[in-house]
Amino acid sequence: MQKRLALFAGELFMDYQSRLYEGIKEAAAEYGVKIDIFTNYGVYATNYLHTRGEINVITIPNLKRYDGVIIAPDTLTVDGMYEELHEKIQQECSCPIVCIRAEKEEYYNVLVDDSISMEQIVEHFIVKHGLKKIFYMSGTQGMKDAKIRLDAYKSVMKRHGLPVRKSMIYHGNYWTTKAKQCLEWFSEDKDQPEAIVCANDYMALSLYRELTERGVAIPEDIKLSGFDNIVEGQILEKRLASAEVPAEELGRKAVKMLSDILDKKKVPRTVSVSAPPIMEGTCGCRCEYSQKINERAYVGLNYLKDSVHTQLALSGALENCETVEDVLHEAFLYSKTFGHKEIYVCLCEDREDEDVANLGDYTEKMRLVAIFSKADGYVKCDERFDRVEILPGQYKDKISLLSIFPLHFRGHCMGYLALTFEDMSRLKEGFILWSSALSNYLDKIKMYEKNKELLRYREESNMDSLTGLMNRRGLDLYIQKALDKIDEHGLHVVSVDMDGLKYINDNFGHAEGDVAIKELSKYLKSVQNDRVGAARTGGDEFLIIVLGNEDDTKKICKYIRGKITKFNTVRNKEYELSASIGYEKFDPMEGIIACINKADEKMYVEKSGKKNARK
Repeated sequence: MQKRLALFAGELFMDYQSRLYEGIKEAAAEYGVKIDIFTNYGVYATNYLHTRGEINVITIPNLKRYDGVIIAPDTLTVDGMYEELHEKIQQECSCPIVCIRAEKEEYYNVLVDDSISMEQIVEHFIVKHGLKKIFYMSGTQGMKDAKIRLDAYKSVMKRHGLPVRKSMIYHGNYWTTKAKQCLEWFSEDKDQPEAIVCANDYMALSLYRELTERGVAIPEDIKLSGFDNIVEGQILEKRLASAEVPAEELGRKAVKMLSDILDKKKVPRTVSVSAPPIMEGTCGCRCEYSQKINERAYVGLNYLKDSVHTQLALSGALENCETVEDVLHEAFLYSKTFGHKEIYVCLCEDREDEDVANLGDYTEKMRLVAIFSKADGYVKCDERFDRVEILPGQYKDKISLLSIFPLHFRGHCMGYLALTFEDMSRLKEGFILWSSALSNYLDKIKMYEKNKELLRYREESNMDSLTGLMNRRGLDLYIQKALDKIDEHGLHVVSVDMDGLKYINDNFGHAEGDVAIKELSKYLKSVQNDRVGAARTGGDEFLIIVLGNEDDTKKICKYIRGKITKFNTVRNKEYELSASIGYEKFDPMEGIIACINKADEKMYVEKSGKKNARK
């Protein structure tokens, strides 16, 4: 029986990921394994509900059903996605895990020898161009490859006796959103950079655009380099100096490593491949354009033009749709440029008989409603199957490589698309627009079909039935609105965790436990107003979102503690009501998930202190 593997890699249509896919495809055929690829579109805005929809693709599979798992953490750019995937792996996996391009001690690893490549890049600026003021834009703090590349930069600078000050190093995020902050950071240094070395191409390209807009000539005024050699960097007027990450080889080695492990062969914990530098163009060296690069630029430009026109036409066509089938048929007509063999459209089951609080989750049963086939055209289906199978057996059994993309809109999980490819390189950014439009109009049609009934369900879905507070979904919606309304007072998150609920349940019964939960919830409910919202997020866990400053937040915490104290003073209960509380100010640079985690940590510090005091 063929081994079945799972791969988690974000934004499969991007240059590095598409090359990684090709290596994995070759190796899957060579070693006779089947691979399900779980991917997403990335986050191009700050919408919290969209972020949740992107992360939720990892919840589709049950990893207990796989013989091995491959992860590519540096492609999972959605905040919190890797952390949730790591937790899922810990809970579900007993199979071997291979990690690509980010060393994790608990997994097997396929790495790029970042150190040598980065040293060669920095050495080039010093020896070839005689530069001394070389600044550095690092990757995401905490990622091992970011540290390795940064250490390589520092090592070469030290070897040549050149200074490395704190203000010469900025910690970015491996994406395109930090260029302005980076240049502001560098402006605090006593020197201006002669060159900026970046830990990857996306950050380098964002600096290229920002510097160019400010009238800085590259490489005449400031020289620049990246790392990865993605297509976008190759088609600049003067190509981006970079290092060629052998993505295909990484993919092949990852599949081979898992195959060898499953065949009981002896395998090292880590294998590495080299990434040769390509130093020309923005580093100041002469750039020799190849005809191939020019052709790729021309094809890419035409593709973007076609994508815009197609999106406009698709939106107009979808406006006239009145049923789900209408939407699917129009989407099929505009899906013919993605290089696929088949697109399987799998939607969540109707939720009339389910807990509507789970609108943001995938249903256990899915429905295959249509296949967009290159060979057979539009195929209407209505087949119910278990989500863990990904597709009904008669289709899944014949597929060796399947790529799964989520369908979601405004926090609603619509389902997913499962694709097989003829030419994966044709899957570009236009697919994001197409998929987004499909999700949008599926949601609109469902709203139209259900009308008042659906509106009633959505209202109910936001409330916890025991306490009357918001539930987790209601909190998600509230957070998104609160983030849009932040003013000079800021936003704070308060984490509240009831102490001793298990003791109450064990000794006085679960009904009395519910009484205690409702009593504490009453205090949280009483602090709510147009700038404060409270939610029950677990059995004994609560969160409060405060649109206000620290003093406002402290007053709320003090009020809750006071109400608890008063209850215990006048109570006629055989137990004491207690809660641990922690709060944290929201930092837009870190995101709301990090803020919630920090508030939880402070709450647990208080809870731990209480436990120690009782010893």
